[in-house]
Amino acid sequence: MPCDSFLLFPIWRIGSPRSADFVNRYKGKSVSTDDFFAVANEHLAQTPLAKKYGYKDLGWFYRQWVLQSYLPSYRLAYHVEDAPGGGVLLVGEVAQEGVPDKEKWFMPLPVSIDFGGGKNARGTVAVQGSRTPFRIKLAERPQKVELDPGLWILSEHTNTSKQ
Repeated sequence: MPCDSFLLFPIWRIGSPRSADFVNRYKGKSVSTDDFFAVANEHLAQTPLAKKYGYKDLGWFYRQWVLQSYLPSYRLAYHVEDAPGGGVLLVGEVAQEGVPDKEKWFMPLPVSIDFGGGKNARGTVAVQGSRTPFRIKLAERPQKVELDPGLWILSEHTNTSKQ
């Protein structure tokens, strides 16, 4: 497929320096999925998610989303506890369903936290396997927590429930 008609994977923002590098290298040439992942892997170490979770390449992404055909669902259940020394703890678990347990799918999922009054925070919860517990220290009690509010992650279904 010619690069100038190539639709970039959603892991890169169109117009970013990373996607521009790929387009400039392959403009007007035929490219393969392997070509894309080779360039993506060169840039990966500089990304915040790679730094946070320590992955060195996108092999996990390639295996899960290119070679396999599962469509997971994600369910976030949480509650808020007072934290020792002030603030609160957002305590919960993300269930990943629709993927065989033996696959141990890894997915960093975006989480949005709304404190009210226009104050918001965003972060990620790294899910691996069928259930992933998490604890996030916050300065104040949130009014709303939402898993993947922009629906960036391909999934069958995503929901959030406060317990």
